[in-house]
Amino acid sequence: WAAVGASAWRQYGDGTLGVYPHLPYPTPAARGRRVRVDYRIPWQVVADTVVAHAIYAAGWFCASASGALGREHLAKAILLGMSAPAALLFAAEAAGYHLEGQTFTALSVWIEYGPTQAVWNAGLAFFEARLIW
Repeated sequence: WAAVGASAWRQYGDGTLGVYPHLPYPTPAARGRRVRVDYRIPWQVVADTVVAHAIYAAGWFCASASGALGREHLAKAILLGMSAPAALLFAAEAAGYHLEGQTFTALSVWIEYGPTQAVWNAGLAFFEARLIW
């Protein structure tokens, strides 16, 4: 093993990068190396914040509209149908993180969204009368 330098850094208000000087190893810049950082937003974050919310908004709107139109029996199917694309989206998000080598982040997505989707779907499918008053 060889010490390769510090990986902790911060961005200043003027856009320049600064590494922490008190770390025990020389920084890449101090060793004459270039520091390159990708500031693009990962597609998984966009999918989680924009696409998932759009799916939920469309599902809840359609379920509300079915109730307002006197077709309450359709709300259960609409809500279960809403969670299927959301679950697929979260599975794709976790797979994307895993393929990029970010296994810990992929596991955190599975841990965060897997049980939530399973409990929501099972509760809605089998205990609808207790969930929706």
